[in-house]
Amino acid sequence: MKIVSVVFLATLVAALSGCSTVSSSALTGPKQPAWKGQVFVSEEKLPQNVKHTVIGTVQAKARAGYRGAESLYTFLAAEARKIGANAVVGVSGGRQVTAVSWSAPYVSGTAVRVENVQELNEIPGKLY
Repeated sequence: MKIVSVVFLATLVAALSGCSTVSSSALTGPKQPAWKGQVFVSEEKLPQNVKHTVIGTVQAKARAGYRGAESLYTFLAAEARKIGANAVVGVSGGRQVTAVSWSAPYVSGTAVRVENVQELNEIPGKLY
């Protein structure tokens, strides 16, 4: 009976956590109002000539159910938007073990507010 209870509880936890994500941020620069537009996400760093303000770092982690790190870029952009960033640069990620997955993706990057968003056309990336 005890084994059945443990199996039931483990199944319940896995079912309830499903394809959930967790995103967070840490401010390292001046507080900004939330950004209302799209957020540019790139694995590249900003060129030296692009004027910007570093706002902080953002990250997104899947507990289970996502294909790869890039599938979390939407959540990374949403977290950046909350803290006032219009771009996330230097994005990196991978996979990690979680309570319900042996290989759950995660991503993190530097959230910045670029003065002239047209300058972002100089580097590879995508709007979210």
